[in-house]
Amino acid sequence: MEAVLTAPPPSAFPAPLAAQVDAWLAGALERAAPLTFSEIRRGVQALSQRYVERREPADALGSPAKRAAFASYFAALHFATAYGAVRALPAESFAGVTRIVDLGAGTGAVAAGVVLALTAGANAPEIVALDRSGFALAEARRTYAAFGLRGQTQRAQLPSGLPKLARGDLALAGWFLNECDDDARERVLAALERGASAGARVLVLEPLAGHAVPWWDEAAERLEARGIRTGSVRWRMQRPEFVARMDKAARLDHSELGARIAAGPLGPLGDVPL
Repeated sequence: MEAVLTAPPPSAFPAPLAAQVDAWLAGALERAAPLTFSEIRRGVQALSQRYVERREPADALGSPAKRAAFASYFAALHFATAYGAVRALPAESFAGVTRIVDLGAGTGAVAAGVVLALTAGANAPEIVALDRSGFALAEARRTYAAFGLRGQTQRAQLPSGLPKLARGDLALAGWFLNECDDDARERVLAALERGASAGARVLVLEPLAGHAVPWWDEAAERLEARGIRTGSVRWRMQRPEFVARMDKAARLDHSELGARIAAGPLGPLGDVPL
């Protein structure tokens, strides 16, 4: 079903957050030196092509250019999409969350976007980032530091490394399930179902493109049976200057953001669709 949201996603970051995002991206680009903009562009195009062709992820970050593209351009897109989507969801979707367990955390951008959309300061949930990539987890630590967030990282092979979920937890899977093989995805979905039954919250974000998530309808049906609402959202949002430049150079267009969403259980709004 299409998402019925309580508020429109934002068209831009608030000024203080926009400045933090720019500084975070600048740090990622400084670490990418001496790569040039054109070399990073080739990394962006290579990762985009891999996504279109659904190549195996084993060598996804196998070059400096791909790692730089992942830590800058794609991190910024995931941050913006997660931030906008969560800002538009009912606040009750995340009531009582004190810990975010980020599955396949990557650069930490998704969890950072979620936390900053929910709250800021001392009351922000702690993030536990799980990923098999040491490079990604190092980037996640830098992301949390850039935004002043509490986070810890754990190198883990998922789904076997997924901790038990309980009340107060938010299990976050941002663009992760589409990277899993069928067996791993089944095990993660089963863990999310168990977590929801135990009182944990769930947030899944996945691409809108149907070819990337042929399993989505079946997974959504299972999650909805646990009180988790599913839908999709797309909106236009001002891009960071670097992302807009890279879009133009790489012949891509992310002036419109969007995602498939599963969120909840919604507690007192349990009978209201997303």
